[in-house]
Amino acid sequence: MHHATTRTRRSRLLLVTAGVAVTALALVGCSQGANAGGTSDKTTIRFLYATGDDTWNSTVDALVKDFNETSTTTTVKLDPLPAGSDYATALKTVDATGKWPAIVDMRDTLTYVNAGKLAPIPAEVTDLLQPDAYAAAADGNVYTTPYSALNGEIGINIVYNKDYFAEHDLQVPETYDDFISLLKDIKANGDVPLATAAAEVWPSDQLWKPLAAPTFAEYSDQGGFWNAVAAGDASVSDLRAPLEELQTITDDYLLKGWQSTADAQTTTLLVNNQAVMATSSAGLGRLMDISKVDPKFNAGMFIVPAKDGKIYVLKNSVVGDTAGGLAISSQAAKNKKELASSLEFLKYFLFGRRR
Repeated sequence: MHHATTRTRRSRLLLVTAGVAVTALALVGCSQGANAGGTSDKTTIRFLYATGDDTWNSTVDALVKDFNETSTTTTVKLDPLPAGSDYATALKTVDATGKWPAIVDMRDTLTYVNAGKLAPIPAEVTDLLQPDAYAAAADGNVYTTPYSALNGEIGINIVYNKDYFAEHDLQVPETYDDFISLLKDIKANGDVPLATAAAEVWPSDQLWKPLAAPTFAEYSDQGGFWNAVAAGDASVSDLRAPLEELQTITDDYLLKGWQSTADAQTTTLLVNNQAVMATSSAGLGRLMDISKVDPKFNAGMFIVPAKDGKIYVLKNSVVGDTAGGLAISSQAAKNKKELASSLEFLKYFLFGRRR
């Protein structure tokens, strides 16, 4: 995977993007618009995405609804599919039908790039992004733009019980070492420091990606760590230190049963005081989830930097086969109107306004 180092202020774009991406939609249909004369002449495109929790779903639905109400050229119709590992399988089914939507929330990106199913995203979109927010494939083209950046891509995202912190005179950690000390202090109180989820691969990344990010970042100019391994310039043994860090956290400080815990379940574990903190794949959206479960629960959120004090941002790189992001299908790109509508919506999705 391809990474870039950046301070919190440089993470703003991806955090904003992730704020949009801490969304999704539960409603499938959006009515086709009509122009002032009453005739329907908008171009209709489809947006295929992985559903999520209520926060994710309602946000995406609201964004698409707003776009459809304000756009004079385009109507977006939503194609929601099950999230998690089921989404990758469902994507293969869509591929088998040969009926690709215009905008696709990608999984197994490199496979589809090599199969010619995705169109290069033009500079009119990528020029609006900071260079650290995306990466090109081996052919020099960019095929995905950021969709979500909080599943371990920006530090370790932690939601926590603010009342517990106040009661025990605990402080929000400013460094990685502070975070480890915090885990030790909570455990010394006889309480479980941290809950996390690993029922599927993607939520289990919430601890692993930030720990491994400094190592991955060393190979950003070589097409990413795994490409460097394939070329013989890096080795899996280079990951020994972050793997040992991960083992220490999981063995000593995690709530038992994390291997089979669903991501959304961490909200309940926190509210029911089974753990003092929990990892978050939803960023600030997890605070909304907590509020829905228990409006009186006093929750907060912080981000744990790496040992060197930096927050490492995971690029939406397509050099890794599982890399994700929003893509434009090559099928849609063959139609000028669909391509124009796809670019319009993609920019709106990323920035919440027309550029």
